[in-house]
Amino acid sequence: MTRRLSLPTMLAYGFGQVSESVKNQGFNIFLLFYYNQVLHVSATGTSLALAIALIFDALTDPIAGSLSDKLKSRWGRRHPFILAAAIPLAVTFYFLFNPPDGLTEFGYILWLTVFAVLVRASMTFYHVPHLALGAEMADSYEQRSTLYAFNTFFAFMGGRCVCTALLSFLFSDYRRV
Repeated sequence: MTRRLSLPTMLAYGFGQVSESVKNQGFNIFLLFYYNQVLHVSATGTSLALAIALIFDALTDPIAGSLSDKLKSRWGRRHPFILAAAIPLAVTFYFLFNPPDGLTEFGYILWLTVFAVLVRASMTFYHVPHLALGAEMADSYEQRSTLYAFNTFFAFMGGRCVCTALLSFLFSDYRRV
């Protein structure tokens, strides 16, 4: 007989997916547009910076998984990474969209590269342990499927709400036309 996860537990776990959803919306919708159209950084330079960050992310994912698999603490293997990544993720995401004024194009590309790498690394050390925690929480295939359904729901809703709010805020003048 398997232990059933409670609804509040599944909701709390699913809500943890909102952070990646917010990061994904920022990267997928706003980041290239902001650096290229607002800061006037070349699309080539912006794309190169994002490609470097993506390659770095591919290297850090297995490292984060290995470290969280091997950790032994009184809070478990996954929670310390999830907690430790939250503040760096928020801070680096903020600075990603707030470079100092007056940088050269190369300065903006360097800023974007550094902070995109830091955001992705912080997200990795949150997201990889978060997903592994879900697999450990559920004893059966059915429970895991339900738990990850909550994860997917919150990812979709979080991204949708953030995107709608930001587009409404950033482009509010264009809706009046």
